[in-house]
Amino acid sequence: MNLRLASAGPNPTAAFEPDAFNLAIQPTRPGTAHFELVVEVSRSLVEDVRQRAAQEGLKPETWAGLVIESERALRLVASPRGQLLEHLNACACRPKVATPGGAKRLTEFARALRLAPGHSPALVRTLQSAAGRLLVLAPYCSMTSWRWAAIDANLSLEEWVTAMLAEVPTGRPLWEAAAAERGETLAEWILAQAARR
Repeated sequence: MNLRLASAGPNPTAAFEPDAFNLAIQPTRPGTAHFELVVEVSRSLVEDVRQRAAQEGLKPETWAGLVIESERALRLVASPRGQLLEHLNACACRPKVATPGGAKRLTEFARALRLAPGHSPALVRTLQSAAGRLLVLAPYCSMTSWRWAAIDANLSLEEWVTAMLAEVPTGRPLWEAAAAERGETLAEWILAQAARR
């Protein structure tokens, strides 16, 4: 038996690079677990959520989760709502420079959120659940807070979720992008911005 050593060639230097962040494949913040919450709401609210999510380039269940969490955090702040909303929108519109040594996927997620409006119409699909039922991707770490907020308001979780979505606000994905850029949860970012005013 004749054996020969074969050269493997130069050592590969390219590190593994995951694909670019795609909100259609991973619609939520990397590294954060989410709970699928299905709630009964009016058909008109389901349609409103679907349309607003499409305008902002997100899946309806992702968009709804961001809005509910942001509304919960806003209600913790004792500040005139209109002024605070203007301040938060202004802060969210200024992207942060990537943090050296920061979590790369989190930075890519923030960038994808900033590019989402008008760039990914195929991303938004018909809701999995029937009309009148809304699927919400809720940050798992926030579920207890959501339930306590509903209890404090003397509402069922479904009633509380409906109240949080009632205004169908805009711009909340940019808030999530700004929070991700700072390495904060959405609620932390809102409360920190309110404190810095």
